[in-house]
Amino acid sequence: MKSPLAALGVALLLSGCAASSPRQETASAFTSQGFLEQDVGAIANHMNESFAGLPQLRSQGSAKQVLLSQNDIRLRDEQVTLDRPAFSRKLLTELERRSGPRLRYLDRLSAGRGISLTDTELATRSRESSGRSSGRGSGSSSHGTETDAFRLTAEVSRLPTEEGKPAAQRFEFRLLNATSGAAVWETYYDIDAPSAAR
Repeated sequence: MKSPLAALGVALLLSGCAASSPRQETASAFTSQGFLEQDVGAIANHMNESFAGLPQLRSQGSAKQVLLSQNDIRLRDEQVTLDRPAFSRKLLTELERRSGPRLRYLDRLSAGRGISLTDTELATRSRESSGRSSGRGSGSSSHGTETDAFRLTAEVSRLPTEEGKPAAQRFEFRLLNATSGAAVWETYYDIDAPSAAR
């Protein structure tokens, strides 16, 4: 069950998406990339607001790093339409635009020194901690060791098509302690998607 904060994020994005549709000049990019730029901007804005309230990212010391790469974005099924490199670049750009001096967003592949666990180990520990994390974050460092680096991951799935409604995809995000792999924050966003290919 999602927290009130997570549900609020979804509602805000859905209301924004419902009021907009791809313009003619962006229709081609929308079809090939699988996302609208204004939706990624809305996601980044909500993420930054949420991260500002996490005690793990407010602690004293050096600036915190949030690491993301296209390899951290997983597609759950073949029905998903998403250009992972384009999405990860756009999300990083939008997050950086909105970040403060105490928080840096980096491509994980360029900042690999901040990662001490393999992808398999992180995935396993993320699943183990999923029952303890929420959209509001863990609230303390007891679910992971102190670190200056965090890893942002996403899983994308196609939502069932409903008659009279635009196609949509669900982006489930988790912010992980890059040292322990423990989840400190999670939420999901449902955003417009191109119609599935026939």
